Amino acid sequence: MNENPNRMNMRSNLSKLKKIAFWTITPEGARLAETLRKKTNQATLFVPKVQKNDFPDAINFESFRVTLSDVFHKFDGHVFFMATGIVVRMISFLIRHKTIDPAVVVMDERGNHCISLLSGHIGGANELAQTFASLSGANPVITTATDINQVLAIDLLASENGMYIENPDCIKKINMAFLQRKSVWVYDPYCFFDNLLKQQLIIKVDSIQEGLLKVYKNGDPMPGVIVDDQINDVTGPVLILRPPTLAVGLGCNRHTEASEIINLFKNTLQREQLAITSVFLMASIDLKSNEPGIIESAEKLKIPLRFFDSESLNTVKSIQNPSEIVRQHIGVNSVCEAASILAANRGKLIVPKQKSKNTTIAIARTSCM
Repeated sequence: MNENPNRMNMRSNLSKLKKIAFWTITPEGARLAETLRKKTNQATLFVPKVQKNDFPDAINFESFRVTLSDVFHKFDGHVFFMATGIVVRMISFLIRHKTIDPAVVVMDERGNHCISLLSGHIGGANELAQTFASLSGANPVITTATDINQVLAIDLLASENGMYIENPDCIKKINMAFLQRKSVWVYDPYCFFDNLLKQQLIIKVDSIQEGLLKVYKNGDPMPGVIVDDQINDVTGPVLILRPPTLAVGLGCNRHTEASEIINLFKNTLQREQLAITSVFLMASIDLKSNEPGIIESAEKLKIPLRFFDSESLNTVKSIQNPSEIVRQHIGVNSVCEAASILAANRGKLIVPKQKSKNTTIAIARTSCM
């Protein structure tokens, strides 16, 4: 029997939030939470210690406030089955910033209303509330202005496209312009937004300088959005988004310290005026898959790491600095350049091989979207 496509879509939505916590303080709220947990197979249930026998696989707490404080930022989303006022008081001192706070949703213990309370866009609370409302039959309560006015939210768009928001305080300027049906200029050399902003009042510009010259009829500067991995000095009402466009290839001698790899990595990006937050992948040859320095570097930089075999690396024909010594030792013409190009989905090599005493690095950019 085929699974209900709506249920499959809900699971797809939930998969964006890998770790979800359900919180209850009453038996009735716990029963509703357990029912929804069984429908999704994706939540950790927290219940008061006095209810431990009713829900043996749940996590029991003695102090709601202490336990929540310990794990609040360890989950991607929280659903509270209780009164909104209780939740507000419990999370008020845990909130840091809209770009890093987890999604917070509140559902009354009878399942009548499902409220998106915190991190509606970037955190995913709006989508989480709608998903659980669909599963339970509750009324989804969404209050973000862009949603109720059916206007695209720039922070949601950035999040869905894996972009780093460099100056989140500027989000409100862009979203307010959309709400007021005012134009916004966009510098997007990699075409991320071409098919997404057709319904908005968007003026696409060919250079940042062209955008900065845009003004409204009353002379006020027109807010803008820069979608670029290149670092530029920009002031004014401009939201800067860093797209995932850069892949870094690495090579090193055995037992190279992570500090040397990281220094070359950072110094190269700084010299080339490239944003580290646009680096979505680091890569090397599979012979280095157990090299402690490379593994530690990726962990410290919080960037995913991938390894390619010799056969794959040798398929890359656009390297600029082949090495005869490397070919003789490990059978490939290039490690860092070829690895960066492959990691960038066979993109363009923009920074050829750079060297330190024991390390090499190269940077490639993905093709236009």
